[in-house]
Order: sequence, then structure tokens, then C-alpha cells
Amino acid sequence: MAIRFKFNGEEWEADTPEEAIALRAKLEYSVRFPPDPHQEMDKEFRFWTPDRVMDVMNGIGKLQHRLLMFIWDNKRISSTELLEKMCLKSEVALAGVISGLSKQLKALNIEPNQVFLIDVKWEGKKKNRTFMLNDFFAGAASEHNWPEAWAAEVLCSNESEDKSD
Repeated sequence: MAIRFKFNGEEWEADTPEEAIALRAKLEYSVRFPPDPHQEMDKEFRFWTPDRVMDVMNGIGKLQHRLLMFIWDNKRISSTELLEKMCLKSEVALAGVISGLSKQLKALNIEPNQVFLIDVKWEGKKKNRTFMLNDFFAGAASEHNWPEAWAAEVLCSNESEDKSD
């Protein structure tokens, strides 16, 4: 029978009393002694090896490249602006691109928030989403001449037609 308890407003579960006591002790320790922010930043910095950056660049689709490049170009960009820049017709289409990117990243054992962040704010009943790149990913990718080296592959189809005239 599972042992359930609440800690900081969350419900936790363990299989035995000993596991419950050990888990509770770890949770209490983590609250009293949170991780050192400098160590956490060092861990993020070390995560982005050259190989891992190239895995992302080679492991995502063209729409996902475009998404990341437009976020790069604007530092913070709203979903409305992304729709226009990416030549998408609806928020549902944008959600599909984001979902595809998230799945592709997870297949590479990379969490989406290690590449991009979404800030959601509500103004009344209106939801505003703003997209940003993770600073560590952006720094590591720029060392690989990104996005400049990848720009030719991410144009909208009508942009590529315009440039060929």
C-alpha cells in the first residue's frame, strides 16, 4: 500500500515507510539548501557541447529552424509576430511547429526549455505568448556560426521566389 504525504502543497507517494521518511528528508533538505545558482549555470554551460549543438541543427526540420531563427532575430517575439514572419495562417499551425520542435528535441534527449522559452501572460481573457531562446543554447549555437550559416534553408517559399527574380 502506497504512503502518501503532502510537502509544500504537493502530494508525494512512496511504497514503504522507510522510503517516505527518506523522501521527506530529501525534500526538506532541498528547501533548506537549494542548489547553488552558479553550479546550475555551469552545468547548463557545459551541457552545450559542439556535438550537441550540431545534433540540434541537424536533427530539427526546416520549420523548426525558421522558428528558432526568428526568435534569435527578435530576442523576444510574440506568437502573433511569429505567425506573420513564418507565413503561418493560424495559432494551431504555430502550435504544430512548436510541438514538432519539442518532439525532435526530446528525441535528442534535450528538454525544449534548454533551447527556447515561452513566457505566457494573461491580459483579461487574452493569452499573450512571447518566445525567447535559452541564453546557453544561443551562445553555443552562435559559436557554430548560427544562424548565419543556416539562413538559406529557412526562407518562406514566397521569399525564396522573390529573391530568385
